Formats: sequence, C-alpha cells, structure tokens
Amino acid sequence: MKTTLYILIPFLLFILCCSSASKKPSSGSWTGEEIIEALNQGKNIHIKGAEIKGDIDFTKLKDRKSSGIQAGYSNISSTILFDSCIFHGKIIAQSVKNQMYEVCRFEKPVQFHKCRFKSEINFSNAIFFDDFLLSESIVEQHMQMKASKFEQTCSFFKTHFLGNFEMQECRLRGLFQAMNLEVGGTLNMQQSDFFEDAQWGNAEVFGYWDASLCFFRKGAFFNYTNCHKTLDFTDASFYHRFEILSSTIEGSLNLTNVWMQKSLLWNDTTVNGPISLEGVKTGLKQPDITELKKTK
Repeated sequence: MKTTLYILIPFLLFILCCSSASKKPSSGSWTGEEIIEALNQGKNIHIKGAEIKGDIDFTKLKDRKSSGIQAGYSNISSTILFDSCIFHGKIIAQSVKNQMYEVCRFEKPVQFHKCRFKSEINFSNAIFFDDFLLSESIVEQHMQMKASKFEQTCSFFKTHFLGNFEMQECRLRGLFQAMNLEVGGTLNMQQSDFFEDAQWGNAEVFGYWDASLCFFRKGAFFNYTNCHKTLDFTDASFYHRFEILSSTIEGSLNLTNVWMQKSLLWNDTTVNGPISLEGVKTGLKQPDITELKKTK
C-alpha cells in the first residue's frame, strides 16, 4: 500500500534565513525588552545558545496599526530565529490593552530550534505570512495558537508539549507537518481548516485528542500515532486521502457524522475502546471495522 510520506528538514530554511540575518551577540542572556527593541529598530533576530529572561510581548512593537474600533495589530517585518535558547518568560502575540484587542502579523519566517520554554506560549490570532517552525524543543506549559492563520508551511518536529497544545479554529493554507510530537495534555485542533496535506506522523498524545469539525481539503495522515485516550473526529470532513495506519488508540475512536470523499485506510491499527461510526458518509465504501487489528 502506497502511503504519502514527507521528510521534514528543519535546518534548511533556518540556514538560508541566517545568511541574511543581522548577526547579534548570542552568548549570555537577553531580556524580552531587548528583543522587542531590536525588532523596533528593524533588525532581524538570530539568537543562539542564550537565556531569554522576561516576557517577549510582540504586541508592544511600535509598528502598530488599527484594524477596527476595538482591534489593532503589531506588524513584525523581521526574520525571527532562535536556536538552542531557554525562555524563562512568556511569549505573547495577543493581548488586551485599554479595551483594545491586540494581535500580531509576522511577515518573515518565525523559527525555534532546540529551545526550552519554561512559561506559556500564546500565538493566538496571529497571522504568519511566511514559514513557521518549532523543532526539537520542549514546551513546559500550555501552547496556544487559537484561530491563528498560516499562509505558508507550518511545521512541528520532534517537540515535547508537557501541557496542552491548543490550535483550534486555525486556517492553514500551506503544507502542515507535525512529526514525532509528544503531547502530555490535551491536543485541541477543533474546527481547523487545512488547505494542503496535513501530516501527523508518529505523534503520541496522552490526553484527549480533539479533531472534531476539522476540514481537510487535501490528504490527512495520522499514521504511526499513539493516542492514550479518545481520538475524536466528530463532524470532520475529508476530501482526499484519510489514513490512520499502524496506530494505537487506547480510548475510543469517534467518527460520528464524518464525511469522507475516499475510503478510510486504517490497516494495522488497534483501537482498545469503543468505535463510533454513526452517521458516517463516504464517496466510496464505508469503513470496514474488520480491517483493524483488534478491538474490545
């Protein structure tokens, strides 16, 4: 059986962007305020092997515009690259100031490689016009990307989320790759819209995995995953390949009211909890439960 497989090379874009980045001293420690000041000066950020103290609040940038009576946004036109850094404070790209809702727009690549985040990350409602990458990193607290918009590739690679990972209501126009992830809490991607292929290979999720109401316009690949609780696709729509191959779901698998243009491929997958196929609609054949390895 032929299965689509993407190989993520997280260093390629990182190296290309570094060649044009303003070189800044990266040893010792930085503060969030120093990083914001560098961005205010129009400098690209390339920091390697440093400790970052205090919050990085992107909504404090001077390049701020109003997009409505109660909304404004900060515009970040610099490349942002962090390599092997420790973040002690929060990363903030959304806030409320003087009853004004503030969000951020990133025009250039935003990349974190081999970083450790001690506090929360909040990129909710941010717009990324170029590639976003989080690779080989550890996120100790919650990561929020609610209603974020990605115009190019969005990639997560070999990253450990010790808390919840929330990315519901996202719009992803480019390729989405989430390879070799570990999520200690809930993974919430409810009602997200994937315009290109979405790859969730080798993911391990210890909490509830909510993929309900998602819209997959191209391929959706959940192969070689290990879900310790429920994997919920209720009311999701799949308009191309839909695969859950060689995976283990310890809890229930919910496919209630799912629409599938093509057949679900789930050979060599184990589901140890109940399976709901109520209201499933498909352009080809209905899912065959006998193709699973075993069920309780």
